[in-house]
Amino acid sequence: MNKLLLYILGIFILISVTIFHISCDKSKKKNNTKAKNLNIVKKKPVNAYVKFDECECHKEAMEILDIVIEIRNTFESIDELRKNNESKKEIKTIAKSWQLLMKTCFEKNFARMFEPSDCNDLKSLEKKKRRLHDLGVQIDQGENIRL
Repeated sequence: MNKLLLYILGIFILISVTIFHISCDKSKKKNNTKAKNLNIVKKKPVNAYVKFDECECHKEAMEILDIVIEIRNTFESIDELRKNNESKKEIKTIAKSWQLLMKTCFEKNFARMFEPSDCNDLKSLEKKKRRLHDLGVQIDQGENIRL
């Protein structure tokens, strides 16, 4: 009977440690998500968007909007965002990438950019842009964005 209790206690401890480790790992991932996504946007070379088709353009545009929305949502108001120079700088950098993406994609895929498809959901893109605009961030201004 003693061996059975020790075995059960050992299994219980192993499961508890595993759950604790997994929950700690998830919280680390949540904290690093913004920085990881931002680095992806920042590391793109100037000509990275030249080879994008309309699907890749849409996907990148959605990712950029998601990152900016995430940054903006960390602040209660637009005034709080304006007081945080680091976040303002991040958004300006991302807005510059947004402007370059839009310019490059429209030059290469002009007509296809206006055609809704499975990979180019124009309504969802506009919805996110409107949401961002309602939050006080006008990303279409690019690096000249006023925050």
